[in-house]
This record gives sequence, C-alpha cells and structure tokens, in this order.
Amino acid sequence: MMKIRYFIYTVFICMLSINCFAQSSRIGFSTWVRNISDCMDEANTRLLVSKVDQMIARNCAGVTTASCVMFSICPEVIISHENVVQTGARNVYVKKGELSLSVINRVDGSQFSAMSIALEGNGTTESQAMRAMLSRINIADTRFTHFIRGSQERIVAYYAETLPAFITKAEMYASRKQYEEAILVLSVIPETVDGYEKVASLMDKYHHNELDASAQERIETATSGCAGSVDIKEKESLIERIRTLFK
Repeated sequence: MMKIRYFIYTVFICMLSINCFAQSSRIGFSTWVRNISDCMDEANTRLLVSKVDQMIARNCAGVTTASCVMFSICPEVIISHENVVQTGARNVYVKKGELSLSVINRVDGSQFSAMSIALEGNGTTESQAMRAMLSRINIADTRFTHFIRGSQERIVAYYAETLPAFITKAEMYASRKQYEEAILVLSVIPETVDGYEKVASLMDKYHHNELDASAQERIETATSGCAGSVDIKEKESLIERIRTLFK
C-alpha cells in the first residue's frame, strides 16, 4: 500500500512540475534494459545503455524529470551465430546477431513499436567480440530516427483513441471511493494527448479526495484513542496536527 501511495504522489508531483515537456508534442523516452543475456557482461551492458541514451538525445526525445519516466526504449542483443577461429597465436571470437529495440510503457506494460538491425563483431575474447558488435551501432542511423518518431506518434494516437475508456474506468473506481486505483488508471495517460486537461483535473480531484479520506480515518482513530485520557483541548490539538500533515 505504501508503494502505491508513493507512486501516486510521485505522479501527482510530476503533473505539477512538468511544464515544457507537457506542452511539447513529443513523448520522452528513457533507456531500460529488461533482459540481460548471458553473453553481456557489466561493461558491455553499460556500453549498450550509453548507445541508446545517445540515440535518444540525438533525436531530442529524452525526458526532463527522472521520476516521471513512463516510456522506455528497451534494447536487447540477440546472438544468432558465434564461432571461434583458430589463427595459431590466439583464437578469434566471431559473433553475429541483431540489436532489438522496443518501446514499452513501464506502467501498464504496453508495447508500441519494435525494430531490429543486424550486428557483427570479433575479438580475442568473447567480451571483446561483443564490444566490437556494440561499437558498430551508429546512433546517427536514420532508421533510429524514424523508429523514435513513429513510436511517439503511435503512443499519442493510441491514448487519444482510448482516453474516454480510461476516464470511465477511473470514474468507476472513484465512485467506490477507491481513489488510489482511479489515479493509477489515469497515470498512464501521457500529458501530450489532446484532452489531458480533464485527466489532470480528475487526478487533482481524486488526489485531494484520497487525502481527505485518509485524514478523516486518522482523525477518528486519534479521537477514539484519546477518549478518557486527555482533555478536549489536547484532543483538538492532536486532531489539528494530523490535519496539518495532510495539507
């Protein structure tokens, strides 16, 4: 429950703090390595993340607030062929495969697009061969630009189409006074979608309703717990202190 509330408050703060990003027509991305294959050591994983980070930055598609990362580009290196060539002095490791990229909504797990490019490399160790593969990723490749722009357009189009359904679902939870669930439903809607003003207004409303409900619960607990042990002024002082914590 605490994790859910922390997430809700983070989302609410992000709504208030993001300005330029919310007004932009672009969706921002972070890099998220979901699946680390056995062939990837720590150094090569860092190199992979760095490559994708540079790719995102080059296309002006980064996020401005770390705590508000929702959409991620998930890279994965898939090895399709590997061989060891004996040259006499030392072995040469040869690897072939592909870099797979997918765009994921980290809140609800939706995947919006995917692409892959062929890679190959060689080195005197398996790690060096993998590093050679990753080093050949050209962040200026126009295929990455088309991938990022297309992903942004798909995300906006999807949520613009499904926005009424998300709002209806959130209102259903709110009617049951399940404000946390209502906020979580709305939290997956990007700020760039037309009509987001209503989403922001509802999240603001549900956020305050949740605080009011939590405060009332604590007030009743405090009042019953103090019965017979303190005078009325001390009771009122304690209740007011609890109210202050939720302002």
